[in-house]
Amino acid sequence: MSDRTSQDIPKRRRGRRAGIWALLSLALLAMLAGGALWFATGRQMEVPQAIRDRIEAQIDALVPEIDLRFSRMFVTLESSGRPRVVLRDIRLREPTGGAELTLRELDGTLSLTALLEGRFAPKRVHMTGAFLTARRDAQGKVDVSLGEYGASGIDLGAMMAGLDGALQRPEFRHLVAVQLDAVTLRYEDLRAGRGWTVDGGRLRLERAEGGLRLSADLAVLSGGAEAATVQMSYESAIGSTAAEFGVNFEDMAAGDMASQSAALAWLGILNAPISGALRASMDDSGAMGPMHASLQIGAGVLQPNDEIRPIPFRSAQSYFTYAPGSQTLRFDELSVVSDWVTARAEGQAHLRDLVAGWPSELLGQFRLTSFTANPAGVYDRPVALDLAEVDFRLRLDPFDLTLGQMMVQKDGQSLRLNGQLSATADDWNLALDGRMDALSRTGLVEFWPPAIKPKTRDWIETNIFDGALEDINLAVRSRPGERPGVYMDFKFRDTDLRFMKTMPPVRGASGHVTWMDNRMTVVAEGGQVMADAGGAVAVAGTSLVIHDTRIKQAPARVRLRTDSTVTAALSLLNRAPLRVMDKAGLPVALAEGRASASGQLDLRLKKDLQPEDVIYEIEGTLSGLHSEALVKDRVLRAEALTVRANNDGVWIGGDGQIGAVPFSGQWHSKSGPKHRGKSRIEATLELDERFVEEFRIGLPEGSFWGRTQGAIEVDLQDGRPPAFTMSSALDGLGLAIPALGWTKPEAAAGQLVVAGRLGQPPAIDRLSLDVAGLSAEGDISIHADGGLDRARFGTLTIGSWLDVVAELRGRGPGVAPAVEVTGGRVDMRDAPQSGRAGSGTGQGGGPISARLDRVQISEGIALTDFNGDFTTRAGVDGRFSGRVNGDTGVTGAVTPRGSRSAFRIQSEDAGGVFRSAGVLKQATGGAMDLTLIPVGDAGNYDGNLRVRNIRLRNAPAMAALLNAISVIGLLEQLGGQGIHFSDVEAQFRLSPDRIHITQGSAVGPSLGLSIDGLYGLKTGRFDLQGVISPIYLLNAVGRVISRRGEGLFGFNYYLRGTGDDPRVQVNPLSVLTPGIFRDIFRRRTGGERSESPVPELNPQAER
Repeated sequence: MSDRTSQDIPKRRRGRRAGIWALLSLALLAMLAGGALWFATGRQMEVPQAIRDRIEAQIDALVPEIDLRFSRMFVTLESSGRPRVVLRDIRLREPTGGAELTLRELDGTLSLTALLEGRFAPKRVHMTGAFLTARRDAQGKVDVSLGEYGASGIDLGAMMAGLDGALQRPEFRHLVAVQLDAVTLRYEDLRAGRGWTVDGGRLRLERAEGGLRLSADLAVLSGGAEAATVQMSYESAIGSTAAEFGVNFEDMAAGDMASQSAALAWLGILNAPISGALRASMDDSGAMGPMHASLQIGAGVLQPNDEIRPIPFRSAQSYFTYAPGSQTLRFDELSVVSDWVTARAEGQAHLRDLVAGWPSELLGQFRLTSFTANPAGVYDRPVALDLAEVDFRLRLDPFDLTLGQMMVQKDGQSLRLNGQLSATADDWNLALDGRMDALSRTGLVEFWPPAIKPKTRDWIETNIFDGALEDINLAVRSRPGERPGVYMDFKFRDTDLRFMKTMPPVRGASGHVTWMDNRMTVVAEGGQVMADAGGAVAVAGTSLVIHDTRIKQAPARVRLRTDSTVTAALSLLNRAPLRVMDKAGLPVALAEGRASASGQLDLRLKKDLQPEDVIYEIEGTLSGLHSEALVKDRVLRAEALTVRANNDGVWIGGDGQIGAVPFSGQWHSKSGPKHRGKSRIEATLELDERFVEEFRIGLPEGSFWGRTQGAIEVDLQDGRPPAFTMSSALDGLGLAIPALGWTKPEAAAGQLVVAGRLGQPPAIDRLSLDVAGLSAEGDISIHADGGLDRARFGTLTIGSWLDVVAELRGRGPGVAPAVEVTGGRVDMRDAPQSGRAGSGTGQGGGPISARLDRVQISEGIALTDFNGDFTTRAGVDGRFSGRVNGDTGVTGAVTPRGSRSAFRIQSEDAGGVFRSAGVLKQATGGAMDLTLIPVGDAGNYDGNLRVRNIRLRNAPAMAALLNAISVIGLLEQLGGQGIHFSDVEAQFRLSPDRIHITQGSAVGPSLGLSIDGLYGLKTGRFDLQGVISPIYLLNAVGRVISRRGEGLFGFNYYLRGTGDDPRVQVNPLSVLTPGIFRDIFRRRTGGERSESPVPELNPQAER
């Protein structure tokens, strides 16, 4: 062909590009025309070069838009007489030097009709070995280029229009078929960023009855193991732009399908082979009509990206229609079959947020007409739903499926779901929430897969027996890198359920169950447990928490809240495995009253639960309590007590009364085999007369007054009487021992310890008292009727005056006890002289039997080996005996005198008494009668002494006196058999440290004397004066005018010093003084004497 300039090229590129595709028919026409000159029937003859050049020139003139070159040309006459032309190594390109299309071979037949008319017109054309390139830009426009690297192409719509126009040209009106085999097509989709290669494709164009039909059979290579096959068809009337087209495909990758149509974009989330068909149409305006699709999806996975964990399925199927105008997909069927789910649905979806004609999301509404599920074979048989409806939004990139609402119906019950499933870079993010209004327990168990959380399911099936479940909520969360989380809660009412296998079930329970992160919580908001004894126990607020439902023998916690009778509460606590009351050795019917309790039990859910497997801590309140079993033989009452129980034991504490005695304290029982049957009460009691009466201690009436606090501990043990120990500081309490004249004021403080047993009768094994100068250690035994049997005091001291061993013996109700003193000492110098004990009021005290080691009368004078028997009805009254300072024996009597006692002491050895007392060591013999009347302060007495027939021998003081008056005969008598005094009398005042003789006398046949003065008991010194009258028998004529012991004539004397070293002073002139004037020479010694008469002591005083 000759060269052409660019001016020769038509300016209409659209016509030129269309002409390229019409070139095939025009070239064939030219070749057939040339071949007619050299054909031979049945033989293929090659056309010479010169003729080929002329033919190429004619083709250029006929189709100037195409530059055609070929290397060889052959002509054959078929047996039908139809000529056939064959071209080889064809090259087609645009005159501007654009893309080049090469064909291995082109052959065709000419129309005989046209030949007869003198025209060359192709009838059929067959081409082999073409390579085409198709590109789709981001807006979806498709261009087709010649060759493999065509830089430009013709729009597919324009190509079809050009083809339609070419077929209407006269030179092509006889053309009925064009076929292209061995086609290689490179399809590049710029919007999807992908490319595909079609190898060995076949294209066929047919014209019949004024219509055009274009079909293609393609094998698509997309990188998979096998090529997908595609059959395409296009039909339209020649001269009209309206068309119908369809695509049949097999084993197309879902992603490839999704990338080619907005209606198929949702398939991009799948990785599976798809077979099926698409049908669509276009009207004369070029507007697309509905697209109908039938898809059969093979085994594959839901996998929006290559990194995410796939969700497998066996097959799926879809029949839908896409309406481009409304951008709506209407699904007549969408079904899926997988190992987990088999479902069929119908509905519609709207394409939303289109970008360059491509949807970003779908909004759908579907109705599931059938649904069966058995995920991972968790059910014995698949679970079928009656109906399901779902509203959703599907965002395609990134994948995000949002369930606005999904309603599932089964057996008349509705489950509403909403949630979201989204794809991250490498995993799924699931959030699913569900809710049901109501469901039976049986329905829940049937719906719950046995293999999913089997322990939780088993617990519900085993421990929730009956009733209605309401307001059921479900939530599932699965986040990348985290363990999936499941949440569920529901309410129950009129339900029977069990918290622990060893406990009775809760009847008529209402409440809720929560399950989250493998942790299940059951809360009873109402309901009752029927205890084995004591009636119903309200358990509102009780809960069970199973910490991890995944593990075997899961740890659990029961939080208790109960309200019941005390018996019912203790009955539950005594159930296995706790056995609280059995451990304490106490009955469940321990008390009457109400009990409200709260606490927790930590345990493991396993069979054969042992007590040590349960850790519990329970606290409660006992109100209106009345118990006759907690403290044997005592009634315990309390308005409110607190109770606490744990693995260490049981505590009950608060304020109440034991009998009439108020207390504040607690009862405690420890756990463990060694503590079985043992418990303890630790309390503070009010100590007053009510305490003595309640515990029947047997102390005399009036021994207690006022009120104080005492701390008491009572140890309780099966088969033994309760043992108690009580202590008190005694402040606020008044105490008295009338028999001992001892009183403790209420304000005084001290220490009291009492220990004993609260049996029948009670016993006090130890009584220790140290208060107000009194210290006592002893024990008390009680009669069976409650009265005092004996109170034994190994030590009883009062101040400095009493230190004895004593015993009190009960004598019956209302009678003062008898006192028996079996040892010790009494110091009368410090003995009390007033107070309650010696008042002499009341019913009087009991008898006293005293056996004392020592009774101190005054300084230097004491009675040892003291024995006495006394009564105390109106004061101390009785007789006694003893030895003066451990030597000479005396007897005596005591009678009440005011608030004190008067004494009469007698002895048949007056001299011995004087010697023992250290008063007159040289006296012998004689009979003594001494009375002592209490006066003034304690230890002070007015005394009256009378002695008969006493002798005085070797008395230094007397010897000094006789020597002073030079009475030789009397001196010799004093040194011999002694001076005899037939009558000695004295009146004196006895105080703790001295004797004051106010008037005394001693007379005998040979001597008479008077005496007054002082004798120091502590020092042994004396200061005496008087008159000594020798030859008293003759001299006694003067008695009528002188004192007793003084004669008519006598010597005044003064005697000072000690018994061993006396100093004597005598006035010789006083002998000349008549007795009536003798007091002139007498000095006064001071002191006064009580004028009280000496009492007559009854020697027969009642013992």
